[in-house]
Amino acid sequence: MVTKVKAQISMYDNIVEDAELEELLESRQVLKQTVSDYSKADKKAKEKIATIQTAMPYRVGRFLITKQAIAAKQVAFETGEGSRISIKAVDED
Repeated sequence: MVTKVKAQISMYDNIVEDAELEELLESRQVLKQTVSDYSKADKKAKEKIATIQTAMPYRVGRFLITKQAIAAKQVAFETGEGSRISIKAVDED
């Protein structure tokens, strides 16, 4: 692994030229964005589901929408009652 100093970035920055590492970092960045996009879309979908007045479970296109109750329990801190919404494509496992 070769390192060199590239003064245009900073006077003391080291630059590592490693094609494999660079490819891994690029893949990581793409996956990071994908997870971020998924999280945003999931949040919006669940907010919309919360506004629907139809009893669960129900289908929306190829998706099955269900709701699972979560009982209150005590761990290192107390949790309240809640529910968990599950969204999955019907044709997937």
